[in-house]
Amino acid sequence: MKEEKKVRKPSAVEAISTIMFLLVIAVVGYIFMGLRVEVLMLVSAFYCAFIARRCGLTIADMLAGINEKLGECGSLLLFVTGIGFVVGSWLYSGTIPVVISWLVQIVNPSFVLVISFIACSIVAVILGTAGGTIGTIGVIMCGVATVQGVNPAMAAGAVICGCYVGQIFSPVADMPTLSGQLCDNTDPFTAIKLMLPSGLTAYGVACIAYLLMGRGSAEAGTQPENIEAFVKSVSAAFKTSPVVLLPLAVLVVLILLKVAPAPSMFISGFSAILIGWVYQHLTLANGFLAAYSGFNTDMLTADYEYSAEFLNLAGRGGMTSIASMYVFIIVAMVYAGLMTKMGAIEVVADVLFGKIKRAGNFILASTLGTMIIQACVGSVYATNFVSAEMFREGFRKLGLSSANMLRVLQTGSTLGVILIPWTSGSVYAANALGIEPLKFIPYLVWIYAAILVNIIMGYTKRGIILSKKEP
Repeated sequence: MKEEKKVRKPSAVEAISTIMFLLVIAVVGYIFMGLRVEVLMLVSAFYCAFIARRCGLTIADMLAGINEKLGECGSLLLFVTGIGFVVGSWLYSGTIPVVISWLVQIVNPSFVLVISFIACSIVAVILGTAGGTIGTIGVIMCGVATVQGVNPAMAAGAVICGCYVGQIFSPVADMPTLSGQLCDNTDPFTAIKLMLPSGLTAYGVACIAYLLMGRGSAEAGTQPENIEAFVKSVSAAFKTSPVVLLPLAVLVVLILLKVAPAPSMFISGFSAILIGWVYQHLTLANGFLAAYSGFNTDMLTADYEYSAEFLNLAGRGGMTSIASMYVFIIVAMVYAGLMTKMGAIEVVADVLFGKIKRAGNFILASTLGTMIIQACVGSVYATNFVSAEMFREGFRKLGLSSANMLRVLQTGSTLGVILIPWTSGSVYAANALGIEPLKFIPYLVWIYAAILVNIIMGYTKRGIILSKKEP
């Protein structure tokens, strides 16, 4: 009888090779060759499967690990579908175009970046969802900046940073709760308090940076006549009364009533279809078509020569617009499932971070390690769980409070997800805002500053919290 092959953990070389393979193929294929990240992630998954087979895992074992990860993605898939639904339906109702036309007339282009950052941060703290804010107010503020001729990548960076402020500082956001639970059940309000020093310092830095960038970008902005042409195009296409704000109000009320983000998106979208049909007098069939495959100017009844800025804004949205996100999530979870099943990440952590003795060095290393894990699994939730298990013992051995690990999770994972162009956060933002990750990542000032300040705090007596000083 054939002897059954024993299952083992990967060696240090094997485990590190699975990460290096992804990083190398992603940099070369995505950045230099312009290949789709989904294909590169799938190739990396096949390499992981090869290593997993060497470690004794059967195909059934690998599929079990993959299925476990895919099972965690149901709510995420529903949420991103809702974003596509909302953008298409809000365009159909006139909500997005009309609000943009109002704002471009009152917001000075020199201040549009800092206003976008602040406005999105306020809304995100209220709503408690970065993704929902990006797909709604974020789309509007990016539209304002684009119509005014401000660099769209800068606008996307300011919007994304503002939206992620909510992921850290909103008491109704999921990440303070999740990170707190993983760090000795720290309550959400304490989790928020722990992030205030680095977050607020970074907030000030970002405001100054976006003010300076806005002044420089506005000098080469759109001419006033082009903005006027956009406003006239909106007025020709839609009625511009406050009635168009109803879908936005519906969304805000539902979120404040603690209705889950995904159903809130769909309910808001249906209310937008109703506004477009009853108030804007567009056909009901086109309302559902806009929600499914995106809005376009052929759905409008006015015979008008629309401006280029209006045409650029109008042709987007719909559930099919984020189809590539589905593919990405599936292949990313295949890779993450294989990595988790064979225990490769734990081996890498032990090799790279197991012998660090100084607190500041360990906070730096664990932050970078968390971002490496993020690059591999592409999901904030999975990264938080893996990182917490991986680094918890190291913090304890150094006599450090779990508060330090919470800061690492919030900066390296919750914020770090958007700095890696092939993670779910970056891919989602790119789909929602229509800007490639490599273009907006350089302008994520608040996120860079928050991560850097937290690392610097790790090397100071004020920034280190010892176990006996548990908050």
